[in-house]
Amino acid sequence: MRLLKKIIYIIRWGFSGNIATSTISSNVKLGKDHIFINATISGKDISIGDYSSIADNSQILSKFKSIEIGKRVSVGPNVLIQNYTHNQNFLITNYKALSDKYGEEEFQNIMEETSSPISIGDDVWIGANCVIFPGTKIGAGTIIGANSTVKGDIPSMQIWAGSPAKLILKRNIS
Repeated sequence: MRLLKKIIYIIRWGFSGNIATSTISSNVKLGKDHIFINATISGKDISIGDYSSIADNSQILSKFKSIEIGKRVSVGPNVLIQNYTHNQNFLITNYKALSDKYGEEEFQNIMEETSSPISIGDDVWIGANCVIFPGTKIGAGTIIGANSTVKGDIPSMQIWAGSPAKLILKRNIS
């Protein structure tokens, strides 16, 4: 299936650099006419809408909950969108050591506690070097400035930036 996606991409766009150098899990649901450049999209329950693009060295990583990316979303280079994190209630941060100490089943429960779905609406632009944390919801038409860290609910049609991201401006597009 991956080879077929590469061939279709080469026929449509005339070159193979973008998707050929990206790593995409076989269970990712992809819309039409997407562009991925050296991206890693891995895990379960990830969907990416039509005409969305993921730039150089960006990673979309899902373990326990969903990641939904809308239509016409632009993700800049070096962005991390990850719906799980380390459990701060444990001194051990290494996943293998945690699994060895508590056993695989308990490890899965520990990890699931730190996982929350991520939802990114249609027509969102995420600038370079951003980190999108578990549980984040970004509304349609929102822009996230470069080098931002985002956690929580971001309303539609706004510009947010910073670490942590804060409201910069409400967009007024007619």
